[in-house]
Parts: sequence; structure tokens; C-alpha cells
Amino acid sequence: MKLLIVTPHFPPINAPDHQRVRMALPYLTQLGWDITLLCVHPDDVEGVVEPELVSTLPPNLRIERVRAIPVSMAKLIGMRTLGWRSYLALKKRGSKLIQESDFDLVYFSSTTFFSFLLGPLWNKKFNIPYVLDYQDPWMNTYYDQQQVTPPGGWAKFRMSQAIAKWGEPKVIAQVSALTSVSSRYIDMLRKNYPHLEQNSCHLLPFGAAEYDFECLSTLPKERAVMFDPAYQTDMSSPKRHFVYAGRIGPDMHASLEVFFEALSQAIERTPHLIDEIQLWFIGTTYAPADRATPKVIPLAQKFNVDSLVTEIPTRIPYFSALQSLRHAHGTLLFGSDDHSYSPSKVYPSVLAGRPLLGVFPTSGEVAPLIREATEGRVVILDELSDQTERVETLCGQLTSFLESSLEEELYVDTSRFAQRTAKQMSDSLHRIFTKVIS
Repeated sequence: MKLLIVTPHFPPINAPDHQRVRMALPYLTQLGWDITLLCVHPDDVEGVVEPELVSTLPPNLRIERVRAIPVSMAKLIGMRTLGWRSYLALKKRGSKLIQESDFDLVYFSSTTFFSFLLGPLWNKKFNIPYVLDYQDPWMNTYYDQQQVTPPGGWAKFRMSQAIAKWGEPKVIAQVSALTSVSSRYIDMLRKNYPHLEQNSCHLLPFGAAEYDFECLSTLPKERAVMFDPAYQTDMSSPKRHFVYAGRIGPDMHASLEVFFEALSQAIERTPHLIDEIQLWFIGTTYAPADRATPKVIPLAQKFNVDSLVTEIPTRIPYFSALQSLRHAHGTLLFGSDDHSYSPSKVYPSVLAGRPLLGVFPTSGEVAPLIREATEGRVVILDELSDQTERVETLCGQLTSFLESSLEEELYVDTSRFAQRTAKQMSDSLHRIFTKVIS
């Protein structure tokens, strides 16, 4: 069984949208898939280079890397997006690979949606089926509905949505199956494309990569941000460190504002905490280093707790984020008011094994998992009657959380959580792929 996977971002680049593929590759090869990986050369990708990620790949994996239009040229016309910069190169190399190799299937797994357009092109030219992976919605109504500015601004967003409006019907028309991290994405797609059959749409949450945490033992403790001299400026007294790792956007502001208001009250009631804790928000934007700006500090300033917050808005290496979670006194999760959002960051936060506090606007798909599979503290805002009750409830939970000892570990019900591992995710992909080509 021969499989071509297209994911423009790929190790050694650290990017969230290749993690599904990276985690699945060892298991898919064990299940008998002969895989060729088509991606963009790291020199042409804006992102953090992390060589350790390569060590997690199967040793005999065939990787085909193409050169995209350089960022230095593309930014002159304000179009740095990897999708269009790499499209022609991916098309040329992919077509050559399909002609030379007897592939059974193509799998597109990326948030670089422009690459999806290669699916119907190759299907028509080579009669090869393809499967799409929706980690985000391509046609995105969230920013218009909520009237919040999208990343990159409205002009680029309007252009990307015009391309989506033109391109998505074409890729959905010929798709053999699709996977999605959120049931709401599937519902939206089936509403927009009634011909899309339910049995070809597969809910497939991200998987928890247990192997990645095993790799941490080979890395120095200083890979954790709180022990890295580049970030830690005050080493005069030991503190308890609490870590959130991942994107922060306007869709999370409701959770964060209640959190910081509750933190302000907790400090008033237990003032000794002010000298004992430090909150870390790391990798809070997807922006390159020259364009990354703080997203959390301005919210913390509204409640006069910004002195307790260290924010690193640029993306940091994946294993540095994991090491930070593993060595934290506790980990933090914040939910989105976008009900379809299904973050991958929940799984590393659970696998880190540290006390966990999650704040979510609504129940969604993540909060029930944490409640059912762990003993993490979870506050769901719409379960509480008003802002006063939300702040008071969270203040109580937060105070006990911040006073947790380093010896405290997060209890995880392994029987429930086992269904969310990278192995289980890969087994599901194997069944989906096999069904498509049978």
C-alpha cells in the first residue's frame, strides 16, 4: 500500500499543522504503508527549526522537499503565505512522483489549504483518490460573526476567503474521504455541500504523542523556559511556575479576562502568592519573530497582575514547550468561544502529568475529556450564572491550584485517555485509508 502525504510544513520545522502526520508516521509504517512525504524545504519556510523533531521520524521515510518562492521576494508584494509560494513546486514534484510511483492514495494534512487544490487536479490527471484533513475551517465565518480582526488583517483574510469560496467546492467535489479534528467542521462542510456523505467524513481528534515525552529525558532541563537563562531574569528566589503553551487569540479573551480577574482577587486574599508564583505564556502567536507582539500582557495589565506574567509571543521549539510543561508546578488551558475549536495543546498538557487548571467559555469537546479522563480542575463559564459567580468560583479553584506542591501529579484515567493517543489516531487513519482504496 503506497501513500503520498502532502504537508508543506514538516520537520525540522516546528509547526502545529504537521503534528498529526509526524505522530502517525511510525504507526502507519508499522501497519504496512509505504509512505512518501512531500513538503517544502525548511529554508523556504518561516518557522522555528528544531532538529530533534527529525529524530522522531521513521528511519527509512522517503521525504521529497521542494523549493518555494523565497520569503524575501514574496514579502515585497505582501504575500508571504506558504500556500501560494509553494503551490507550483508541489504540483510539479507531486505530479512527477505519481507518474513514477504506483501510489494508491494521497493524503493532504495541513492548514496550508492552497495545497488542497492539488487533489482534484491529480485525481483528474492520474485517477488517484485523495483524502483531506481539516484541522481548521477553510471557509471561516468566525471573524465576521464575532467582528474581531483576523490574524494578518482584513485585507488578507478577505483574499484568503475569496480563494476558499472558489477552491473549496472544487476539492470537496472529488474527495474520497475527509478527516477533521472537530465534529462542527464536519457539520459545516455537510451543510455547505449536501452531496458530501456522512460515512466519508471522519471525526479524528489529534493524538497524544507519548513517545515525545519519553524523548525529554535525553534533553537538558534548561530546555524548559523557566530554567533557560535567556528567559529567566530573576533567579534570586525560587518560585512555583505555571505554564500555558500555545496560541492566544481574541476567541480566548473571555476565558483569560475571567482568569486574570480571579487571579487579582486571589492575590488580594493570599498576598504571599505574589512573591511565590510566575505564570508563563509561551508561543502565543504564529507570527515570525519580527512581527510577534504580546497577546496576554495587555489583558493581565487590565487587572494589575502583569508583574506575575512572562509572555513569549514567538513560537518556541516543540520540545522546549514540552519540557516547560513537564517541569512546571502546574499547566494552564484556556478555551475558545469558537465552539468548533479543537486544540491539540490539551494532550501535551495532560501527558505532562502536572496539576492542571482549564478555563472554558462552554463545554465544547475538550472540557468533558479533561473532566472524564483526569482529575484536573475545570471551570466552564456558562455553567455559572453571572460574572460574579464565575470569578468567585475560579478564584477558589485558582488559589488551591497555585499552592499545589511540585510533588503533586495529575491523575489520568488511562483507559479513557487511551482512545486519544497517537497510536489510536493512526489506527483510525489506517482504517480510513484502507476503506478508500478497497
